[in-house]
Amino acid sequence: MLIQPREQVLDVWRSVVGYAYRDGKWQWAGREDSNSISDAELLLCILYPATNVPALRFDRPDQTSRDVLDALHGLGNDLEVARVIVRVLTDYMERYSVDGRPIFPGGSYLELRGRDNGESGPTTDQQNLEVVDSYSMSVTLSLSTLGFLQVLRTAVRNEKTLAQIDRLQTLASQRLTGAMTGLLRCFSVRAFNFDSDSGINLLSMVNQRKEPARIAAERLSLRLNDIRTRLRDELSIGSGQSADELDNTSSLFECGWSWGVVKDAATISYTTDVTFQQAGVAEDRPYLYFTGVALDGIEDLFSPRTRILGLLDETQQRLATALQLRWDLVLEFWNRVATFDDQRWPVSDLPWRTTDGIESDYFTLFVGSMVAQNVALRPAASSGNSLLRVGNLLVELANRGRITRRPLREDPALGIHMPGVRLKLNGSELIGPPLSWTVSSFSTLLLKRVVRIASLMPDSVDRDRLTALADEVWTHVLGRRMHDGPGEGLWDQPGAVLPIDAPLPQEPSWYHTQRVVECLVAASWSMDVPPPVSEPLLDLAREYLLEAEHLFDQERLYGRQSGGQSIRDTFYSVEANLQRARSLLEERPGTASALAQQVLMDLDKLARARTHQDG
Repeated sequence: MLIQPREQVLDVWRSVVGYAYRDGKWQWAGREDSNSISDAELLLCILYPATNVPALRFDRPDQTSRDVLDALHGLGNDLEVARVIVRVLTDYMERYSVDGRPIFPGGSYLELRGRDNGESGPTTDQQNLEVVDSYSMSVTLSLSTLGFLQVLRTAVRNEKTLAQIDRLQTLASQRLTGAMTGLLRCFSVRAFNFDSDSGINLLSMVNQRKEPARIAAERLSLRLNDIRTRLRDELSIGSGQSADELDNTSSLFECGWSWGVVKDAATISYTTDVTFQQAGVAEDRPYLYFTGVALDGIEDLFSPRTRILGLLDETQQRLATALQLRWDLVLEFWNRVATFDDQRWPVSDLPWRTTDGIESDYFTLFVGSMVAQNVALRPAASSGNSLLRVGNLLVELANRGRITRRPLREDPALGIHMPGVRLKLNGSELIGPPLSWTVSSFSTLLLKRVVRIASLMPDSVDRDRLTALADEVWTHVLGRRMHDGPGEGLWDQPGAVLPIDAPLPQEPSWYHTQRVVECLVAASWSMDVPPPVSEPLLDLAREYLLEAEHLFDQERLYGRQSGGQSIRDTFYSVEANLQRARSLLEERPGTASALAQQVLMDLDKLARARTHQDG
C-alpha cells in the first residue's frame, strides 16, 4: 500500500503546528471563519492520531518517539508539547460554552441557500443553530481528550498542570454529555405511505424486480418489521418516537439523523444540569449525510479504548446505551434497504435516489458506506460475496467520481468534489432565510471505506485489487495537498488534480484535512492487524510442512543427526524452524510456508552432501 500513515501524519502535524501556532498563540481560523466544528476538526488533526495510533502517542513524554516530538517541536520541548495541547483544548472548551454549559453552533459552515432576498448571510440566531456535525465531532474530540488526559495524568507531578488537567477533564466530560444529548434529540423516524412521493422514490430504488408497487412495499415492510417494532417500543428518550405512525404496518418508514435538533424534540431531563438544550427547528426527516456523520461519532462511544479506559460516567453510559440502540437500528435499516434484492442490490443501481427525489453518486456513497460499515463491523455475519459486492461498488464510485478515470472538461461529475453537494436544511427558514450545507468529502470518505474493505477481503486477488484502488484514491487525495502558501502541507486543492475552473485556495480547510487524517488512522488500523488468512495458501503451507516434517523424521530415524558439528547445527536449525512454522501455520501461512521451504532446502543439502560422500 502506498499510504504510509506514520510518515504522513507526522508531516500533517508539522504543517498544522506551523500554521496554527504562531508566536506562542493558537490561531483558530483556516479557510472558513472559526466555528465549533472547524475548530474541533483542527484539534482532531493532532489529537485523533495521537490517541488512536499507539505509535504516535505523546501522552507520556518520557516514552514518546523522537520523530513524534520532532514533528511537534513547534509547540515547545518534550515537556511543553502536552502542556500546550492541554491549554489549547481548554481554550476550545471554554470558547464554546455559555454559563458553564457547552454549545454547538454551526457558525460559518451554515450557508444561505440563495441570496435572492438580498440577505448578506445567515442571521445570528441561525449561526447559533446546533448541528449534527458539531455534536459528532465533539463526541470524538471529547473522548480523545478524556483518554489523553487519563494517561497524561500518570506522568505529571506539577500541581499547576494537574489542576489544569482537572479543569479540562470536567469541561470535556460536560461537552461529551452535551453532544450525546444533542445527538439523541436529532434522531428522526419518518413514516409514509407506499404511494406517496417518498414511498414512490424509495420503491424506485429497492424494487429491482419491477414488481407491482404494493407487493414490493409489502415485501420491504416485512423485511423491516423487527426494526419497526424496536423503533416503536424501545425508544424512550430524545426524538424519533413516532409510535402512532409506526403502528401502521402497511406504511413504509426511514430512520436516521436530521441536520439538527428536530422540531418539537423533547428535552432530556437528567442532563439539564450540565447541558443547554436548544429548541429544535430541523425538519423531522433523516438526511443520509448527517446520518453517516452521527454513526461515525457514536461508534467511538463503544470503541475498545473507551471501554478499557472507562471514559464514560454513569449518565454518559445511559446516554450511550440509547445512542447505541439507534446506531444498531439505523445501520441495520440501511443495510437491509441497500441490499434488499439478492440478485441486484439496490445500492448498486447508481445513482441513489433519496426519498425526497434527489439523485447523486454522493448519496450512493453514503448508503454504500453504511453497508461497508456493517460488513466491516460484522465480518462473521457477512459472506465473502458481500465484501466483493461492496468492493465492486467502491470501484464503480471511484470511476464515476473521476478519481480513477480522466474527466472531461466541464464534466458534471466534478461537481461532487467542488463545490460539492448542497443540502437544504429544511426548517432553518423558521428563524430566517433558508439555509444549506455543502458536502465535499467524496474522495476521503471513499478512501476510508476502500482501505477498510480491502483489509477484510479473504481472497488475495480481490484484496490486491482493492489495495490497488486504495493506492489510486490516495494518489488523487495526495495530489490535492497544498504545496505552497500559508497552508502548505495541508488540504484541499481539488483543482490541482481535476480540471476545475477556479482559483487554487491558499488557506487550509480543516474540514478536508481532518478527514484525510481519519483516512491515515484507518490505514494504520488496517496495517496493525494480522494479515488475512488465505485458505489456498494455508493448504499449501500445510503440505510443505507435512513433507518437511516427514523428511526430518526420516533423518532422525536413521540417526543422521549424529555427524559433525556442522550437521548437528543444521539439525538444531531445522528443528527450530519446524516448530516455528507449526506455531505460525494458522495465522501466518505464508511465513510458515517459507520456513518449511527453508527446512526442505537444508535437508536437501544434507542429502546431496551424503550422496557426494558415498560417490
